[in-house]
Amino acid sequence: MSQQIPAPAAPAPAPMPRKGNALALTGMILGVVALLLCLIPLVNGFAAFLGALALVFGIVGLVKARDGRPGRGMAVAAIILAVLAGIGFAVSTAFTVAAVDAMDTAVDELDADLDRIDGSATDDLLATDVSVELGAFEAESDEFGIVESALPVTVTNTADEAFSYSIQIEAVDADGNRILDDYVYVDELAPGQTKDEKVFLFVESDQVEAMRAATFQIVEVSQT
Repeated sequence: MSQQIPAPAAPAPAPMPRKGNALALTGMILGVVALLLCLIPLVNGFAAFLGALALVFGIVGLVKARDGRPGRGMAVAAIILAVLAGIGFAVSTAFTVAAVDAMDTAVDELDADLDRIDGSATDDLLATDVSVELGAFEAESDEFGIVESALPVTVTNTADEAFSYSIQIEAVDADGNRILDDYVYVDELAPGQTKDEKVFLFVESDQVEAMRAATFQIVEVSQT
């Protein structure tokens, strides 16, 4: 009696390969790039965009991981990196805005200081920082025809700190034409300090009458 050989058993089916979680991986990569760029001015806006994408991919990847796919850790990492990139973007933006504001303020202050130095802020200086009082012009000729003349000028520093002032004074005729001009310079006037000066000390004899009838006005004041 022949022995029946049993048929070989069919091989068990190979297990289906588990699908990867490309979204979680992509989100993590985007989160790393966003975190690296978020503190760099000018490109931190692009970093914020990448961070937003990383957050979306991380959330979707986390949902996929609940269906049995791997990558839960990468998805969580993508979400954390996205949040950190967002915080970095906010800090970087606030710092940049503050730096720009500080620079604008410094430029404005520098412009104001330059205006005070070059005389462009004459009206403001006369209104707030310095008082200039002009006296009466006097001129006499001696026996040799030499003219002795002077216009008294009183300068008072009304600012709250010490400054030096250069003041241009002009004599004009009835038609507004300039006859002569002269300068007063006072050095380091303390707050509230007053100093008396004289200008137009050298006037030609043929200009004396015109100077006596002249109107005197302050042309320019500079502060240093």
